[in-house]
Amino acid sequence: MPDNSDNIEEKLEKLRQESLQDPKKPKNPLIYIAIAVCAVVVLAGISLAVVLTMQSGQTDDGGQSTLASYDEDIALLYEDITVYYLENGEEKSEIKHLPSTPQDIFNAWAELNNIDEKAGEKVELLSASVSDNGWEETTDSTAVYHTGTEFTLTLMVSDSMLKCDDSDALAETLKKTMSTSGGITYNKVSLLFGGTVKQPNLK
Repeated sequence: MPDNSDNIEEKLEKLRQESLQDPKKPKNPLIYIAIAVCAVVVLAGISLAVVLTMQSGQTDDGGQSTLASYDEDIALLYEDITVYYLENGEEKSEIKHLPSTPQDIFNAWAELNNIDEKAGEKVELLSASVSDNGWEETTDSTAVYHTGTEFTLTLMVSDSMLKCDDSDALAETLKKTMSTSGGITYNKVSLLFGGTVKQPNLK
C-alpha cells in the first residue's frame, strides 16, 4: 500500500499557508472541512497499522494467538488442592496445583486412586452442582437474592465406581478432595451414583 502521509502533510501545510495569507479575508469553510478530512485519513491509517501489528503477533505451537491463550489462562483460577487417595488401604494425600473446576479436581483424584483400573471400566464425574441456604427477598418492584453462609456440593458419579472393592473408602476420599475449591469451603459434599450421561459444560 503506497504511503500517502507525505502528500497529506504537504496538502495540510498548503491549506494552512493559504488561510494565513490574508488575516482580514474571511476564512473559507471548505478549508476547515478539508483539514478535518485529511486528519481523519491520517488517523485511520495509524489505527489500521496498529491493528495489523497486533494481528501479526506470534502464535503458540497449536496455532492459536498468544493473546487469546493469555486471556484463557488468566480467566481460569488455579489453586493448591489437597487430593486424597488410598494406598494399600491407607488414606494419604498430595497437594496438586490445579484449575479449580470440578472436572479437573476429579481427574486428579481418579488418577491418584487408579480408579478406572480398580473399577475395571471408566469412572466419570457426570454432574456437579452447588446450593446454599440463601433466600430471595421480593418487593413490589425488585427481587434480591441473599447468598447464604452454608454451601453444599452435590456430585453425581457413574455407578461403575461401585465395582471397586473399597468403594466406600474411595467415596470418602473423593468428598474430602472436593470439599474445597473455587475459593469455597463446602459445609457438605453429597455423592450420588447414576448412569453414564455426562452433564454438558461440566467445567
